Amino acid sequence: MELKSNSNKDIRVIVFMDDSDVYDNMIFQQSAKDTFLKGYANFDSIYDNY
Repeated sequence: MELKSNSNKDIRVIVFMDDSDVYDNMIFQQSAKDTFLKGYANFDSIYDNY
C-alpha cells in the first residue's frame, strides 16, 4: 500500500505486538518472589550479615 504525500504532515505509525509471553513471565517471576519471601521471617536476618 502506498501513502500519498500530504504537504509535510507528520505520520504516526502504531505497531501492536503480542507481548503475552513477556507479561506471563513477569507474573511468574513476581509470584515466585512473593512465595519465596513468605517463608522469610525477621529472625532469618542473622544470616544476612555473612
